[in-house]
Amino acid sequence: YSVVGPSQLVLRNSYVHDAWRNAFFLQGSYDVLIQDVYFARAGLHHEANTIALRSTRNVVIHRNVLMDSVNNYISLQTVRNVYITSNVLTRSLADWDNWAGIHSAGAARNVLIAGNTFYNLEGLNTGIRFDGDTDNLRVINNLWAGNRTNQIMLDGDHHHNAFWDNWRVDGAEPVSLDDRIVEDTAVFLTADPFVDAEGYDLRLAVPTEPGVTLSDPWCDRDLGGASRGADGAWDRGAHEYVN
Repeated sequence: YSVVGPSQLVLRNSYVHDAWRNAFFLQGSYDVLIQDVYFARAGLHHEANTIALRSTRNVVIHRNVLMDSVNNYISLQTVRNVYITSNVLTRSLADWDNWAGIHSAGAARNVLIAGNTFYNLEGLNTGIRFDGDTDNLRVINNLWAGNRTNQIMLDGDHHHNAFWDNWRVDGAEPVSLDDRIVEDTAVFLTADPFVDAEGYDLRLAVPTEPGVTLSDPWCDRDLGGASRGADGAWDRGAHEYVN
């Protein structure tokens, strides 16, 4: 937790868990890499976030698992050049509701959210909500599955995402959220795509429909370190299918 603006900061190969508020917070920082970290149970406080960044630039959030967050899994405010790739955002604790999967307030410039898996989340919104002035927000090749939430918001330029078994359950009858997705290139899966979803093994048991091949940095490796597109097509979600 820092408000003094550290630069060239790397957090890697770590287990960060059971914070009262934010598990990881930076303000006024630049050149930050968060990679191969397991975050669990960030905050019982109502404003808790797993990762929170304020007035920060040149950030990579890559190949992490973020489990159990009360408010937002990733909270951004006045950021630029942020790459969020090959992460799993998930939960297991009952009655922990989310404001958003990834939320941004204030200006945001050049944000890529690509190849992530959002699984078994509950609350108001498990999608991408950017409230401030936003330029070049791309939401590509992600997978939303098994969520029980009011909505899956998709701000920015979003395409080639995948969806399975997402429902709004707070009314008299469950309502399919997949039916409410407006995206020409979306794929709606008809069966559980994971090796063992109940055991939180979210590797793909079958390949998805091909996503977009991205040339951006930090996009060519999945959560387990496998190369994207080894079979000729990039899969959607945090994991590349490996036969």
